[in-house]
Amino acid sequence: MCDNLRKSEQVVSDVAATIVIDYAEELKKCGKNKEQIRLEVAKFIASPRFLEAVKQKVDEYIAKFDDSEKLVRLH
Repeated sequence: MCDNLRKSEQVVSDVAATIVIDYAEELKKCGKNKEQIRLEVAKFIASPRFLEAVKQKVDEYIAKFDDSEKLVRLH
């Protein structure tokens, strides 16, 4: 059980990190400098938008996993 919890926490952490990296890359494409990116990312991480983005992405992964489980059971 604890091992599964650690794996789940790692998945959420990886998803969050990916979302932050993608957000920072988008800011860079918009011409923001390093300090502006740092400040915007800090604001984003503290916002409900960030939590919602992480939740949505984790839900997408869970749905894919659930769908693949159903396919495996059908075969």
